[in-house]
Amino acid sequence: MSHVASAALVEALDGSGLYTKERNLELWQQVPAELHLTEFSLRTLPDHPAFRWRLGCRPEWRGFDLGSLPEPMQRDFAYCLWRVIDSGLTITQPYARLVNWFIRLAEDQGRGGCPPLRSLIDRSLHDWEHELIKERARRSGKFGWPKFGPGIFRRCYRHLLIAYDPREWWQHDAWSPRFDARIPLRQHEPTTARAGYDFLVVEQHWLREALKWQLKTAIETGLLAWPSVLARLMSLTIFSQFLAERGVDEPRLCADRQDLRLLALNFFAHVKQRRALRGKSRRAGHQRDGPQHHRRRRAVLRVHGRSQARIGSRTPRAALGGVGRLPCPPLASG
Repeated sequence: MSHVASAALVEALDGSGLYTKERNLELWQQVPAELHLTEFSLRTLPDHPAFRWRLGCRPEWRGFDLGSLPEPMQRDFAYCLWRVIDSGLTITQPYARLVNWFIRLAEDQGRGGCPPLRSLIDRSLHDWEHELIKERARRSGKFGWPKFGPGIFRRCYRHLLIAYDPREWWQHDAWSPRFDARIPLRQHEPTTARAGYDFLVVEQHWLREALKWQLKTAIETGLLAWPSVLARLMSLTIFSQFLAERGVDEPRLCADRQDLRLLALNFFAHVKQRRALRGKSRRAGHQRDGPQHHRRRRAVLRVHGRSQARIGSRTPRAALGGVGRLPCPPLASG
């Protein structure tokens, strides 16, 4: 996943019901003491390398204050900031805009007689985004996300969801060492090289769960490296699409062995057809041996030759020894 969350994953990220006061306090205790703050600004963190307060010699932004938010939500944001910093990223001005957005949303909830906000994990990611966009529309008349987009909030929510969720790492539908340090990696494998793998592309629930368990076992026993997960996931994605097209939605694919053999042959034919179509489109997009390619190349060379000739015709006489052409070398005597 090149993005923080795909569209299907946004719908699936739901931590509502996971909040407990004990877990909220545990997350707060994991945050380093230097970040046990409500005010994150140039005054409280003047030299922290992850907070870019200045652009050159000029202050770039003033920071933000979590004091207006409910106390559990303050701890949630502090934990998110620490996890973002721990993953190698920096805290910039869009984080302050996100915090101020939630402060205005909390004020609107209080004025409207709605139940007060408590924790970021009390609602699903989709519901929070819907509420934030509604608040922005009421306040400014503008629809959608600001210029910084939804990536910052989705990153924070994923950190929180994994921290609150009591399940094992492999039971999640999205795997990412960037968000979950429990994923076993070899010593030389970077944690931020890839955002992760989204298993929701496998439509059948039973097939998705079986694939996750098989990959988890292979990774933990050393039979499979983390970068190799992508190839397995793509292969099962093709098989999942093949089953969906034929209406197969249970682990028992066929009633008898003969039907299973026919299904396997159809799947092999499906894979070959995919390869043929992809190869055809690739050749159509990268034809470099055809006559049109050679004609374009000759035309470019002709234009280049003419431009070089014009440059040579405008060479100053002084550079040629005061005459219009280079002097000929003397003839050898005798």
